[in-house]
Amino acid sequence: MNVVLVDPSRTVLKIVTGLLEARGHDVRAFTEAQAALDYLKSDRTVEALITSAELTSLSGMELCRRTRQLASRGRPIYVI
Repeated sequence: MNVVLVDPSRTVLKIVTGLLEARGHDVRAFTEAQAALDYLKSDRTVEALITSAELTSLSGMELCRRTRQLASRGRPIYVI
């Protein structure tokens, strides 16, 4: 599964990325919400978003809302 991971902590990103990749997932990690959203818009193969609530440029809730707007029947995106 292609996953976008967003958290302001590089330590959290490193740990969670390692856990997900060990289970066969492809992970793109971001510390900033807007960069993650731009990536979600450009890569239609992303299937899941895992995000923190406290982010820069956009709140985690706003990132979730905008991600849901990108999702459609032809492109479901799980949000965690």
